Order: sequence, then structure tokens, then C-alpha cells
Amino acid sequence: MKQKYIAKASIFFSILGLTLMYVSSIYIQPDTVQVGEIQESWSGKNVQVSGTLSEYGEGGGHLFMELENGGDKVDLVMFDTDKSFSEGDEVTAQGHIDIYEGELQIVAEEIEKN
Repeated sequence: MKQKYIAKASIFFSILGLTLMYVSSIYIQPDTVQVGEIQESWSGKNVQVSGTLSEYGEGGGHLFMELENGGDKVDLVMFDTDKSFSEGDEVTAQGHIDIYEGELQIVAEEIEKN
């Protein structure tokens, strides 16, 4: 009897936890920032940023770009993707801020043309 109760409670709380995680992921959006606002102290923070691709390269399924907005620039990378862009494209990227070889970059989870 006690084991059935524990099993039912475990299933209930597992489903409840997954539901709460799903709902929170829908409503938690990254902060929209300007390129010039990004700081090293924000490393790991999720952001959304828009701008123009001023440099672009790809290789091995990875994209390496420079995003320009208001005269400021930041490196933008996206790994394991089949997307393709061109220099001059206006895009919006969502991802987290990282520091690579002493330079700020955004590691994008999503990039869309505007």
C-alpha cells in the first residue's frame, strides 16, 4: 500500500516538475540588448541582440560572424547548424555571452534574418 502511494506521488511530482519547467521556458525570454551594452561580467547571461553581419565565415557546420549594431561589434558564433547567411544580412540572434581568447562573443542558439 505504501509503495503504491510513493509510486503515484513520484509520478505526479515528476509530471508537475516537467510541466513547470516547460511553462517557465516559454515565458522566460532573454534580455534584448544593444551590442555596445555587452560586458564581460555578463558571461553566461542569455541575451537577444539584433544587427548587421559585417563579417561571415563557415566551416564544419559552424558559423563565425561579426555582428554590428550602432557602430559597436561583437563576435557571433553558432555551432552544428545548417543555416547560412551573408555579409550585410540583418539578423536577430539569441544566445549566451561567452569569453573566448579574451574576447566577448555570443554563442547563438538561434539566429533569424529580419
